[in-house]
Amino acid sequence: MRHSTDAADLSLRYPLYQWLQLYYTGKLDDGKRLEDWLRIHVLGKMYDGIFLYNKDNQIVRSEGKLQLHRNLSREYSRVDFILRSDKRDILIGEEKPASASHNSVMLDRQKCQKLRETCLQANAQEIPEEFHAHVETLSVKWHGLEGTVHGSRLVY
Repeated sequence: MRHSTDAADLSLRYPLYQWLQLYYTGKLDDGKRLEDWLRIHVLGKMYDGIFLYNKDNQIVRSEGKLQLHRNLSREYSRVDFILRSDKRDILIGEEKPASASHNSVMLDRQKCQKLRETCLQANAQEIPEEFHAHVETLSVKWHGLEGTVHGSRLVY
């Protein structure tokens, strides 16, 4: 077995190790954890492990403002997680604890859908038309430990 010391490899192993520790102590899925706890101890470490070591990425957390926030109503202008690359928001995330109501989870899902569509329209205006078929925006919606990724793409 090869032991890697590559920064990207280690950055993924560390959050996995922490998740296992939380799981074995019963703290990971005991249903008592609120949104901030989940963001700090679980999701933040995962996002860092995946995206932090790419020099082109910028991670914005905890009620971050989208690049398009001037075009959005107040309720849609902030999200829990943004992955930004080349001054474009390429992934947005909303997080709810497992104890959140179905209604609040659905409202976040609708919010993510509207934001994907808005980002998609804005990004399409900045690139040549022949590349529009390849433009896509993504969002991830967390409800406790269950994450769902949704994507939107221009269709002609």
